[in-house]
Amino acid sequence: MFSIFRRSRIVVNQHIGIAGEYANNMRLYEATGCGAALVTDRKTNLQELFDVGSEVIDYGDPEECLAQINDLLGDAARCAQIGRTGQTRTCRDHTYLRRTAELVAIFADAAK
Repeated sequence: MFSIFRRSRIVVNQHIGIAGEYANNMRLYEATGCGAALVTDRKTNLQELFDVGSEVIDYGDPEECLAQINDLLGDAARCAQIGRTGQTRTCRDHTYLRRTAELVAIFADAAK
C-alpha cells in the first residue's frame, strides 16, 4: 500500500460512518506521509490536523470530490506542492512519538 501511495499524485479518502463528524482514520497520515496530495471528506476537526487547502484538500460530496481531483490533475505544480506540504506536516506533527506523548499525558491526567 505504501509503495502505491508513494507513486500516487493523489489519494482519495472517505471516512467510514462510525467516524461521525471527525477526521480520524490512518489514511490521512499514510497518504500524506508518502507525499501524495490527499483529497479527503470534510470533517469538523480536519483543520486541527492539517491546513485545508495547502496541506490537504477537502470535499463535501461526490461532485465536489471529483471537481477537486480534476483541479489538482489540471495543476500539477499545485498538486505536488500539496503533497509536499502535507508530507512535511505529517512527518513533523503526526508521528508515533508525538501521539504516544499525548496518550501518556492523557493517562497521567486520568490517574490523578
